Amino acid sequence: MKHIYNSRAIFIAYGDETKKSKFAEDSQELQNWYKKMDLRRKSK
Repeated sequence: MKHIYNSRAIFIAYGDETKKSKFAEDSQELQNWYKKMDLRRKSK
């Protein structure tokens, strides 16, 4: 009899490392990118 293990854990791997942005939070370029990507700044 074979035992089949069904893990309930989900692992998500991303192929890129993260690094701090070179843009200031109030940078016009960053604000334009948020708008282009239809994103909003996370509330504090």
